[in-house]
Amino acid sequence: MGDQLSTAKGTLVNFVVKYIKRLVPKYHLPDAISFRSALQHGYRMQYVKPEIVAEDLAFLQYTGGTTGVAKGAMLTHRNMLG
Repeated sequence: MGDQLSTAKGTLVNFVVKYIKRLVPKYHLPDAISFRSALQHGYRMQYVKPEIVAEDLAFLQYTGGTTGVAKGAMLTHRNMLG
């Protein structure tokens, strides 16, 4: 939660969320990298404009789950534009 905050504030928020409020369950992801590392790697990458095709997936829109379990709906670019 605190990964996009300043270093001191982010570290404090992450500590409180994980160890004080216990909102993050214990887990182990052997090949995981930190969010900050992923951002730093992304900053070094050159942007390549993607080719957009009308039938390509644009969004995963999740329902509110008012009649049961929330479900994801796959929306294409065409769904969004026309």
